[in-house]
Amino acid sequence: MKILVVGYMGYHEYTTTLPILHEIEKLGHTIYRCGGDTDFFMEANKPEMVQNWLDTLVTLNLSNYDRVFFVDYWNMTIPIYLWKKGLENPAIKFVGLCHGTVWLPDDVAQQIHNATAYERFLKSAYDKILLPYDWLKNMIVGPDAHLANKFSVTLWPTNLLQERVRPHVPFSNTVIYAHRFTKDKGAEDFIKFVAACRNDSELMGTEFIVTDEGTDPGLGIRFLGRMNQDELKVLCCLGGYAWSSAKSETFGYAVLDLLSYGLTPLINNHPAYSHIPNRYKYSWDFSSGFNDKSLHEAMVLLKGRPYMSHDEWYYMMEPMKDNALKMAKEIVS
Repeated sequence: MKILVVGYMGYHEYTTTLPILHEIEKLGHTIYRCGGDTDFFMEANKPEMVQNWLDTLVTLNLSNYDRVFFVDYWNMTIPIYLWKKGLENPAIKFVGLCHGTVWLPDDVAQQIHNATAYERFLKSAYDKILLPYDWLKNMIVGPDAHLANKFSVTLWPTNLLQERVRPHVPFSNTVIYAHRFTKDKGAEDFIKFVAACRNDSELMGTEFIVTDEGTDPGLGIRFLGRMNQDELKVLCCLGGYAWSSAKSETFGYAVLDLLSYGLTPLINNHPAYSHIPNRYKYSWDFSSGFNDKSLHEAMVLLKGRPYMSHDEWYYMMEPMKDNALKMAKEIVS
């Protein structure tokens, strides 16, 4: 079977997508990559970038493939385009990972997510919708029997990260932010947190690093730009914390990548991080945002310097041991 893989190619590719694709290949099927940074297209709000990428798909002959697997499809432009193109080949099947989440009221994706056309697209275009968590079912618009029957819930295969856990290194007072530096990913909250730490005598030596483009608001934040796998690995060998105050997050990709290199989480209590022990989380409410209480609790966690041991990390990931294979079988079935 020939499978065309389409979707956002970010850090999570190394810890989530690739294990699934490897299992598909072990089952005897062939993978073809068709990348596209759809998150960046939407974030940058540059339609010409989307069009440029669409232009590269004009010559794509879907009749050469048996499956189209969308890794991440919250920007519907690419999936809808390929679905319409796929009508030329009724035999092809479409499988997608659902990216349902809690959107900001002013987010343009909210309009797409709630559109009737989007619901019709899910019903008619997708042969199967894969979900990593049960709670994501409740985030789908207009759930009915026809749509619900397409759902397949398989916990995300984060256990496969265990081969990459590095040995414990001396503690480094470093906090790494690995999201896009945008409002929905908690950039404003991160700046507020850094500012508070700069005024705390116990935390003045803390180093704050962002793996994205951005402008330092005069707080000494290091912006390193987007990094590849090897660059991220070198950075994480410093030790320290993986930070997240994201408001819009589905699978927890960025944090899981940093944890795979041995960093300790310093995160909010978003449902995407439900599998991470509560002692690494600070209080955070979607309605109130990053308030004084959550700011205080985050600083207390950083001062306490909790270390996630390998045993604790392994215990957290072990229940998901076989799920990469399960999801691979769902895609090719």
